Amino acid sequence: MSLTTSSRRKYATAVLAAVAALAVAISGFVVGYLAHHDGTNSFQNTAATYPNPSNTGVPSGRAITAYVGPMTIRTCGVVIDSKIVTGDLTILASNGTHSASTPCITIRNSRVKGIIDDKWTSYSCAGFSGCGPVVIIDSEIANPTARDVAAISDTNYYMWRTYVHGARSGGQCDGYCEVHDSYLLADTESGNAHMDAFITNGNYGAPIVLEHNTFLCAPTGAVPNGAGCAANVGLFGDFSAVTNTTVTNNLFRATDDAYYCLHSGYEPGKPYPNGGRLTFTGNIFERGSSGKCGGANPVFNWNNSAGTWCNNVWDTDGSNVLPGNTDNCGSAPPTTVTTTTRPVTATSGSTPSSVPAPTTTTTNAPPPPTTTTTTTAPVVDANLTELRRIRDSLNRYLIAHGG
Repeated sequence: MSLTTSSRRKYATAVLAAVAALAVAISGFVVGYLAHHDGTNSFQNTAATYPNPSNTGVPSGRAITAYVGPMTIRTCGVVIDSKIVTGDLTILASNGTHSASTPCITIRNSRVKGIIDDKWTSYSCAGFSGCGPVVIIDSEIANPTARDVAAISDTNYYMWRTYVHGARSGGQCDGYCEVHDSYLLADTESGNAHMDAFITNGNYGAPIVLEHNTFLCAPTGAVPNGAGCAANVGLFGDFSAVTNTTVTNNLFRATDDAYYCLHSGYEPGKPYPNGGRLTFTGNIFERGSSGKCGGANPVFNWNNSAGTWCNNVWDTDGSNVLPGNTDNCGSAPPTTVTTTTRPVTATSGSTPSSVPAPTTTTTNAPPPPTTTTTTTAPVVDANLTELRRIRDSLNRYLIAHGG
């Protein structure tokens, strides 16, 4: 017996509704599994609720007290836990490593009412090239006054679930930086410098990883002529080529204050125009009022010769943000840092002191890797990696189908 046209439509509608419901159910299971087994918060892993001020920063209900330690830190082992830091922190300590698994300084469950200056890669720090590593977890960096600064800079820092705001740039990096599950906002203009939620002017081949964050450049107050936002994320080849950089599963908020949401590191006209080993996968761009994320386009420039461009989509329908560019998923060389495993955390109740960083945890923070005596990136379980991939694919499906 053949179906009528009306019956076929009803049947097709029912099938699509069932598929969408199944996708929601599977997504819920995957997100829940990751929340239990992977240390992630389930509300941070849906397309509708990326990191924002309500689910980053100091956990709700956490009691924090005044920090009374040094503002210039010259010795590794300092742990700042559940503190309010009033003023700028300058890091002049180093253990010679570049990994979240071997922290020199740890800041967690704390609010810094100032900036964190971790110096630059070539800075001579305790006999090493560069300071840190600085690991920042469940904290807030809130620059209180208008200054021509980045809230955190410049190298060898590793952040999870941190709310960064109040400065010309949220994060500035010239290599050895990872930002995960965080909200970075550039909202305070000072002088005539351009603003970016995250910026590098060249990373000298040292890795940068941006994974599952929200980026927004949206200045408050008056903006001088010629200033304002360059982009939410600006990768500029000013002092070296931008290479070895992974940008995955982030939300680029729409902004009326920038021409573009992303400067990709491939930028003719810069002293080092040709970025390489760049990987952009699974990112979501808000269309916003312009329909283009930024005032002109979502991305200033991109060429597949610079690396991988794969499944970067609009929030409204899941379509490719660069329709004239063919995705080249999996064609670029891998970066040297691929881990998103959570960093070492301090024992609950730790106070600022120059003592060795603890190697165990008694808190609800993510567990430490299996060792803290090596700079090798911790291994990520293959099953969890596959679940993350499924989760991100389901998010894109739900966006495209109104889920």
